[in-house]
Amino acid sequence: MKWTPHQESAITTTARYVCVDAGAGSGKTRVLIDRILHLIEARDVRLEDIVAITFTDKAAAEMKERLRRAFNKKAPSDDPEAMNRWRDLEQRVVHARISTIHSFCMTILRENALRLGYDPDFGLLDEADGILLRIEVLRETLHDLLNEGDPHAHYLATAFGVDRLMRMLRALITREVSLGYWEETLEPQAPEARAEALLAQWRTAIDEEFQRRLDQAPLQPEIGRYIQSLQSYAELCSAAQDEREVRRLRYLGSLLTLQQKPPREVVLRELQCLQQKRAEGFRFSSRNWPDEETHKSLTKLMEEVQRWAERFVGVPEETLQDADAASLTAAFYPVYARVLQAYEAAKAERQMLDFDNLINRACQALKSDEDLRNRVARGM
Repeated sequence: MKWTPHQESAITTTARYVCVDAGAGSGKTRVLIDRILHLIEARDVRLEDIVAITFTDKAAAEMKERLRRAFNKKAPSDDPEAMNRWRDLEQRVVHARISTIHSFCMTILRENALRLGYDPDFGLLDEADGILLRIEVLRETLHDLLNEGDPHAHYLATAFGVDRLMRMLRALITREVSLGYWEETLEPQAPEARAEALLAQWRTAIDEEFQRRLDQAPLQPEIGRYIQSLQSYAELCSAAQDEREVRRLRYLGSLLTLQQKPPREVVLRELQCLQQKRAEGFRFSSRNWPDEETHKSLTKLMEEVQRWAERFVGVPEETLQDADAASLTAAFYPVYARVLQAYEAAKAERQMLDFDNLINRACQALKSDEDLRNRVARGM
């Protein structure tokens, strides 16, 4: 098969990191098959040393079958030694490390279960059973918290209602949202000080983002385009005191100032000027402009400039700095921690892992155990 230069590069390159970006039906699987063939034939790489990860079990099975056929075609009838090599590879394809990421992680955990402290007979929680288990755990845990008079659960249930609170907690646990951020931010704080600590952190983050935006504003390429567009309306207005003309000149002055990359306080002042929707003390009349289309297009242009400026100074501080939001978030931490703990306990009781557990635990095991890492690599 004749490959394009890009496909040929994807097949033969020896770079450590290779990204192939291609649409459906463009030959990605065929390229991957030929890359495996190239590694074995030209680079003398063992089939056992190659790992190929697919999205579905069906795709993995199809890739193995296509690779088996490719090995079969490679076996020459006039060279017994080469024929035996390719036929041997054909037979070994069934054991090749071509699988989904979950199957790959499952193999690592099962083969090293005793070493890692897991029951080797653990089961895999499929999506449907996982949903049912999460709902069951959520209902029981929230019911227990409310019956115990937990102040955080009562506060959240009053603020959101029990049904909505259930949906929010379910969304978090479905996405396996980690407690890492909350533990780092809130755990060191006394419970009554957690909301204030969150609010202080949010304000710091908002201020840092605000300063970053002020630094970025003068670097934007739109400034030059807006200057040129506003200058194209020069001398079209017959009245110097017309509100649109006054504002056009003010906008133009602010943009020219921003183009000089001034200090932050000047950037803020000029951006605020660009957000003004009227020039106070001046009146507008369409009769001062050549025609209706001219003053409408100018109005549209200035509205675009306003929206552009709002990108840099329109931080919704009143929302992000809201003390109630901080209190609700602080209350969520212990409630979600209790739900997450109950969910993990329920899976452990059933000796089940979900898909995220598989990936996270396999990754952690490989990161923390060099000997295991080396043995898995040798077994590939």
